[in-house]
Amino acid sequence: MCMPHILRRVKLFEAIVRVQDLKKTFRTSGSILQTIMGKGEQIRAVDDVSLDIMKGEVLGLVGESGS
Repeated sequence: MCMPHILRRVKLFEAIVRVQDLKKTFRTSGSILQTIMGKGEQIRAVDDVSLDIMKGEVLGLVGESGS
C-alpha cells in the first residue's frame, strides 16, 4: 500500500534545477589583429561549479559589482 505522506516528503528533496561542472570564459579584446585572428587573453569567470536547487529553496546570486 502506498503512503502519500511519505511520497510528499520524498518529492520535497528533488532538485528542480541541477547544474554540473559549469565553466564560463570570456575572451578579452586585444588589438584589432588579435580580434580578427580570434586570439586574446581568456578570462575564466566560472570554473567547475555544480549546484542543486531544491524544491522550495530560493537562491540569490550577486556579482562582484553587486548586480
